[in-house]
Amino acid sequence: DLLSDYDVDICILAEFPENKQLDMLAKITGYKFHIPIKASKNRIEYIHKSDIIFDHLDDTSRRGSAKKIKTNITEINLIGCHLPSKFSNDTKMQMEEANEFSRFVMSVEQHSNDNTLVVGDFNMNPFEDGMVAVKGFNSVMDKRIALRNNGKKTYFNILYPYFYNPMWRFLGDYPEI
Repeated sequence: DLLSDYDVDICILAEFPENKQLDMLAKITGYKFHIPIKASKNRIEYIHKSDIIFDHLDDTSRRGSAKKIKTNITEINLIGCHLPSKFSNDTKMQMEEANEFSRFVMSVEQHSNDNTLVVGDFNMNPFEDGMVAVKGFNSVMDKRIALRNNGKKTYFNILYPYFYNPMWRFLGDYPEI
């Protein structure tokens, strides 16, 4: 109902019940379901409108999945993620998982392009170490910062891409952009 009510183009799901895809597809029309390849360790699934050109990129991460959306204007790497919760992981473990997932994102970009959108449940606040550390997501709260120096930060002579995190503004007094 939500897909239809809100005219959703793409829906990314984590922890979707296994073997329920056909049940859901029977209830909706005009959408396709992309589930992880059988050898994958992740459970990120995508539902998208049938007219969207949606290609597989990489399902090898246990924490996410990468797809490519092709439009008339550009190609976008859409990466869905589900990082571990605070319930069973401490801050250090979340930082390590963010670091590992960041390497997965860079790997996807190496064999595709760097036009990437990462969406999902990071299970971290935007200002936590795993999100802002250069070896984590290297995320920033302002698009202007993310665009500086060709969108990269140099750290010990290595370039790390910035990620703009629009969710940051919802947790403070940062104005709408």
